[in-house]
Amino acid sequence: MSQPTFAPPAAARPSPKSRSLLVDPALQFRATVPVAVVLGVFSLLLVGYVLLPLHKEVNGEPDPHVQALMGGQLAAVQLRIMIAAVVATFWAALFAVLQSASYARPLLRLRSALSDLANGVPAAFETHRGERFQEFGLLVSQLNQKMDRIGRRNRDLLLSVHGPLKYLSGRLTKEDVPQAEVQAVLKEVVTLLNKSPIISPSAAKEEGHARAN
Repeated sequence: MSQPTFAPPAAARPSPKSRSLLVDPALQFRATVPVAVVLGVFSLLLVGYVLLPLHKEVNGEPDPHVQALMGGQLAAVQLRIMIAAVVATFWAALFAVLQSASYARPLLRLRSALSDLANGVPAAFETHRGERFQEFGLLVSQLNQKMDRIGRRNRDLLLSVHGPLKYLSGRLTKEDVPQAEVQAVLKEVVTLLNKSPIISPSAAKEEGHARAN
């Protein structure tokens, strides 16, 4: 009885999320953490080294009119700084999300390809222009070829031992078989099994050397 082997991978079907901005929201939102950290550090430095000293100078001004004028100007500066920080944070976070999509999409396709391979289905992995992890396409292709070789080797192994075992089973059900003949058939089966790289490490090494040469 033969078992199915791996066929060449079919063309990759585009993911329904391949064009969306948020492919993996949890992963992509984590990409905005550095933006939040930079904003926090900038805010602390701005308050500690710029705004607080300015407020002290304004409050220390003896002339009330000058103090009011300086206070108004300082408030206007603070407002502009806050608006600029909010706008810069928005664009920085948007840029981080856009950049994270360049590796979130390939990771999603890679997860799907590995899931297909784990289920014994030929997988295909493709990346588009501007996306990361393009080298994984070659690795998935090599995995497909490896799984195909393993499937063919297992099929050939089963077919090779099927004949002698079927012959021996037919003889045993009809008549008494001499022990020497049974041992000869079993020896043939063991010889065939020992040629398999899965069972025999030496056969695996010989196959590896032959493939390398």
